[in-house]
Amino acid sequence: MMPPSASPAVADPLALADPTLAWLARCQVADPGYDQGGIRDPLDGRVVGDHYAATHFAWACALRQAVRPDAGRRDAALAAMAFHVRTSKDEYAPGTWSYHWDFNNLASIETYALLEGAAKAKPASLDEDWRGSLHIWKTNAHWAVNWVAMRALAHFRRHDLFGRRRDLLTARKWLEYVLDAQLPDGGIEDVKGRSLPSQYHAYTACLLHRMLARHPAVPQTVRSAALWLLAIIGPDGECNAFGRGQGQIFGYACAVYLFRAAAALDPELAPRCRWASAKVLERLARFQDPEGWWPLVLNRLPVASRAGWYDYHHQTVYNAFAALWLTLAAAIPLPPGPEEAPEPGVLWLRDSGLLAVRRKRWFALFAAGSQGAGYATEAGITPHQLVWEGHDLFRYPLGPGAGKYGEGARNQGQEANCWSPLWRDGDGPWQAPTGAAGTLVPGPGHNRWRLRLERDGAVWQRELVLGRRFLAARDTLTLPEAPAGAEPRTVRTRNFAWPAGRAKEIGPAFVRDLASGAVLRTFGDGALAPAGTVATAWDETDILAASGSGTRTVSGWRLRQGPARTGGKLPGIVCLSWDPWSSLWKRKQRLLFELSRSGRSPRTLYVEPPTSITDVIEGAGRFFRPAGDRLRRCLRSRPGHLGHGFHLASPLWPWPGQRTFDRLARANRQSWRNQLRRAVKDVGFPDGYILWLYHPSQVEALDVLGDGAELVVYDWTDDWPAALPESRGEAERRRLEERQHELLCRADVVFAVSTALARRAAELCPEVRHLPNATDPEVFRPFDPARPGHALAARRPVLVYLSQITERLDVDLVREMARERPQWTVVLAGPLACPPEVVAPLEKCDNVILAGALPYEEAAGLAAQADVCLLPHKEDALTRTLDPIKLYDYLATGRPIVSTEVAMHPALAGFVRVASGPKAFIRAVEAALAEPAGEADRRRAAAMAHTWAARATEAADLLERFFSEDG
Repeated sequence: MMPPSASPAVADPLALADPTLAWLARCQVADPGYDQGGIRDPLDGRVVGDHYAATHFAWACALRQAVRPDAGRRDAALAAMAFHVRTSKDEYAPGTWSYHWDFNNLASIETYALLEGAAKAKPASLDEDWRGSLHIWKTNAHWAVNWVAMRALAHFRRHDLFGRRRDLLTARKWLEYVLDAQLPDGGIEDVKGRSLPSQYHAYTACLLHRMLARHPAVPQTVRSAALWLLAIIGPDGECNAFGRGQGQIFGYACAVYLFRAAAALDPELAPRCRWASAKVLERLARFQDPEGWWPLVLNRLPVASRAGWYDYHHQTVYNAFAALWLTLAAAIPLPPGPEEAPEPGVLWLRDSGLLAVRRKRWFALFAAGSQGAGYATEAGITPHQLVWEGHDLFRYPLGPGAGKYGEGARNQGQEANCWSPLWRDGDGPWQAPTGAAGTLVPGPGHNRWRLRLERDGAVWQRELVLGRRFLAARDTLTLPEAPAGAEPRTVRTRNFAWPAGRAKEIGPAFVRDLASGAVLRTFGDGALAPAGTVATAWDETDILAASGSGTRTVSGWRLRQGPARTGGKLPGIVCLSWDPWSSLWKRKQRLLFELSRSGRSPRTLYVEPPTSITDVIEGAGRFFRPAGDRLRRCLRSRPGHLGHGFHLASPLWPWPGQRTFDRLARANRQSWRNQLRRAVKDVGFPDGYILWLYHPSQVEALDVLGDGAELVVYDWTDDWPAALPESRGEAERRRLEERQHELLCRADVVFAVSTALARRAAELCPEVRHLPNATDPEVFRPFDPARPGHALAARRPVLVYLSQITERLDVDLVREMARERPQWTVVLAGPLACPPEVVAPLEKCDNVILAGALPYEEAAGLAAQADVCLLPHKEDALTRTLDPIKLYDYLATGRPIVSTEVAMHPALAGFVRVASGPKAFIRAVEAALAEPAGEADRRRAAAMAHTWAARATEAADLLERFFSEDG
């Protein structure tokens, strides 16, 4: 059955209960015979009294009759009880169960109390037989707390009617047993020390409320039980997601009763209870069939599939039960007043092992995991409910699992219905984190929580991070060694259950849910892929999984809303740069400072790479000179403020010798982490921040600063593994590739400097934006003839290369060009960032000047005086992914440009002469030297479309859509 898309507003429980009672009345057997008065189940045509449909139907009808006399309901109730009294002697032949005596005893005596006079007026001694059955009833040898509570209430009622002293003593003993089952956080265990399903918690609390005057502790017990249920109720009225009985309708009916009872007991709770009661009624209304019945589990599957039903259930049983408790709820006056939804926040029900996370746009419920009572549904690690922007992403883990759910749930794949790593040997069932008591405790740092569950030598561990707009987890699965000769073992490093039929986009490392807009980012071994569909207690469910291997796997995921149509306000930015702060501003400084200067980022923290204490000591001679700025900065205890809300932090590695001693290297890393946290705290980001990263080695920052990282941005400027010098070795290159892959998997947004990098990023991240480099036209501008010329441009023609000198410079090409054209002056202006031997061949060329680092504006002025600006890079895998800033800077000066065949923005190609090899490069320079006048203005105009201010605006426009208040 597919529910309607909208939930009708329902205030009166009788609006739902009465149609169900009418449907049950149509199912009641009127023909004479053994089944007369019983309730025939429409699905299988059977009448089975043990399943208490008849007794609870009778009780509900009697309640309605007591409020408003109705001969039809009275007679239906009497007929149902005549069936019960007559057939219970046979233990409900043709059924053979004798399992539900306590349910039937309670319903029987409550109904008798309401209809005693009417029973005496009936022929065939119904009153005598009925009274007799109440004196000799059987009880169940069952110590589940909800059964004991029924037993206690029934015995109190029998004492009230017949004055049997031993009933009073027995009832008091059992009531004490029930009261003792409540934990300090309000949860009522159903099997002490083993199981606390939300459905049976609610039912037991309702039964206790029926014994309100029997013990002074009962009112507070009921109030605490209501608070517990208020803590875990979802925004859609889901209060029955945890444990056995997931989604079964009687739990919702009991919740309505409990909320109304608590509202009547405590005026302070009343607004929240009114809200909760209304939400649960709306949920029930959404699934009620026009004929008046509900599926036993509120799900979207055909009723005939019985998904999530116990083996012995029939359609009529819980419908009668739900109708009864809604009828009882209606009898409790709900105090008038406003409704009040629970405030966003995190509620830890410590004793119950539950964590409820309520945010403005999402809700999640996690559990430590319990041994359970023969059911797999009290699992740990996995969420039990996950709602995003009003859409269900997940609920009812492992449901229906084995137990009394039977063959419909055994070896059918439901054990994979969870968000957790899994494993199995051979073709056996997947082993999920259930069947044992786990732990759920606060973790280190803000909004971090740790879950752990161990069973049969396997250990699942999850570290949760709860952001305002995101939910993230890092998982570790540790397995015992497989015994010799065991079947091959399979590991799922990541396993997710997603509503089948829901429009979604699946990539190797992400899932984008098109209904809610949520994006799940995942990392770990293997690529995420569909792994089948299973019928669960909620719906047909797609399993998405990634395979791995080994006895220990580490993986993780991050769930966040994707970009909206409209933008909001950025919370601030924490940027871990890969370049030290200097007067030679590059992309990192330009973008981040512009975002602050323009006011788009209210505060920005720019973190330099760490400085070693060894560098400080060895650079003492520069300490008080301009070249010592960075050395002085790293000794400050707090970030410096540079204006416009822009702050600069300069971490220090305090321990020398880290290259020699691993222990010192670890100490420096820990110090770096502590300094990062302290800098973020000093600047202050009350609404969290965007964590902006530049290098694969910074992926560790996600674990250090992930608490407040409301958005993770990777600004991908270089193919870092390809840029790694060969001297660093293949092992280091592989580690860098692994970290780069992980960072691309974990980032919410990737800004890619070139189209080549953008294409690669899109394979792993669904939110990729090509954000090319740019220029500052106020600094890079045409040369003013009124100003004095630069000394390095005195000998003409002068060819200028403006950049750091690295291994990407094609030294052979420059040397050959200098030899072939000795009349040309080639100036390489920029700091040396490679071993000196790389550029040693150029030092032998008289017309090549290695000018070293120049002040930023001086370097720009030199470029503006060049006859030709050069970009003589090697043509390789690295340079095919770049977007050199210097091209934009050259364009802004208006000077001619000659470049080797490297990556560049398509819009620049028409303004750059491209040549491969020394001969072609020389010809291109000669053509540039001979070009006609007028081209400079065209190049300058082209550059004005590529300013850092425009790039910052483009970046901010996208990022603000991740912080929309409109969804």
